[in-house]
Amino acid sequence: MNTKQIISSLVLIQIFLLVGSFGISSYYENEHSIFERSIIALTETKQQSDNLIHETEKYLAGVPYSHPENIIQFIESSLETIKNGGMIDGKTRLFPLPEEFHTLHGIAGEKFEIYVIHLNEHISSGVFSLDYGNPDFLVLETQRFDTDGAFDVLLNSMIKSENNDTSFIITLNYILATFNVAIHIFMIFVMLRILNKQKQKEIKLEKFSTIGELSARLAHDLLNPLNVLSGLFEILRLSKNKQMNQSQEERGFRAIHQMSHHILDVMNFIRTQELINSKNSILEIINESINRISISETVIIEKPKNDFEIICDPLKLEVVFSNIISNAIDAIKSKGTIKIFIQESENDLEIKIVDSGPGIPDNVIDEIFEPLITTKIKGTGLGLASCKSIISAHNGSISAANNPTTFTIILPKSLQSKK
Repeated sequence: MNTKQIISSLVLIQIFLLVGSFGISSYYENEHSIFERSIIALTETKQQSDNLIHETEKYLAGVPYSHPENIIQFIESSLETIKNGGMIDGKTRLFPLPEEFHTLHGIAGEKFEIYVIHLNEHISSGVFSLDYGNPDFLVLETQRFDTDGAFDVLLNSMIKSENNDTSFIITLNYILATFNVAIHIFMIFVMLRILNKQKQKEIKLEKFSTIGELSARLAHDLLNPLNVLSGLFEILRLSKNKQMNQSQEERGFRAIHQMSHHILDVMNFIRTQELINSKNSILEIINESINRISISETVIIEKPKNDFEIICDPLKLEVVFSNIISNAIDAIKSKGTIKIFIQESENDLEIKIVDSGPGIPDNVIDEIFEPLITTKIKGTGLGLASCKSIISAHNGSISAANNPTTFTIILPKSLQSKK
C-alpha cells in the first residue's frame, strides 16, 4: 500500500470508530428513553388508580360522564402493555418490561384486582359513601392503599434502575469519548510518522535526482582546474630546475581551492548529520569562518563589535558564514565592502551580512536557496541550499534581499544541545 492508501485506511478506521461509538451511545440512550416512557405510563396508571374511588362515588351519585369501569379498563390495559410492550394511548410505544420487574408487577396487578372486586361490589349494591365510620369503606380504603403501595414499590424499583442506567450511559459516553480522542491522537501520530517517512524518502529521491543533474556540471567545473594542475605539472616536469614561479604556484593553489570548494559544496548538501551543539560565541564563529577564506587586500570586512552566546553547532555555522561571505566576495569581484551586523531580541539572534555588490538578479532571488540555483558562471548551486538546510536544522531561518544585497539569518538562542 502506498502512503495515500494507508492514510485513507486510517481515516476510514477513525470514521468507523466514531460512527460505531455514536451507534452504541444512541442505542443505549434510546433504550433508556423507552424505559422512561414505561415509568411515565406507570405513574399515570397509579394516578388513575388513586382517582378510581372518587370516580365511583360520583358515578353512584349520578354525576354525568362518570364511568369508573372505563378507568378500570384503562388501568388493566396499561398494566398489560407496561409488562408485555406495545402501544399505549395509541401514540406511545413501550418495550416489554425487563423480567427483573415481573414479580413486582404481578403483585401490583393482584392488589389492583382485589381492590376492583370489592369496588364492583359497592357499585352493584348502589350504596357507597366516603364515610370512614363505615367498616366496608375502611376495608376498601385499605385495599386502595395496598394497591398504591404495590405501585409505588414497582415505580421506585424502576426509577432506581433508570438512575443506574443514566450513570452507565454517562460513564459509557465518557469512555467512548476518551477512547475516540486517544485513537484520534494515535492516528495523528501514525499519520505524522508516515508522512515524515514519506518526506524523508522524497528528500532522498530529490537529492539523488539533484546529484544526477549535478554530475555533468561538476565534471565540467572540475575539468578546468584539473587541466590547470595538469599543465603546471607538465611544465614542472619539463623545466630544468623542477621549480614553479610565484604566478604558477598561485594558479595551482587557486585550482586546488576551486576543486575543494566544489567538492565541499556537494558533500555538505548530501550529508545529513546530527547537530553537535554547545554554547559558543557567535563572533568567534564568524572570525573562524573568515579565517577559512582567502581574502584579497581590496576586500574590507567590517565585523560586529558586539558579541552574544548561542547554543549551536559551531562547525556547521562556520560552513554557512564562510559560504555567504565567499559569495559576497565573488559578488563584489574581490573589491568592496562586506558588513556584518548582530542584533539580539528576547529569544533570537539576527545576523545580517551586507555587501556592496550589484545584487541578486530578480529572476533568481526567490529561488536562491534551491539546489542547482546559482548566479555564478562556475559553481555547483548547492552552497546556499546547504546553508538553508543547516539553519533549518537549528530551527532558524535565512533570507535574501537586495538594495543593498543582504543575507539575514535568524537563530534561536534557546536551542537545546544534542550530544
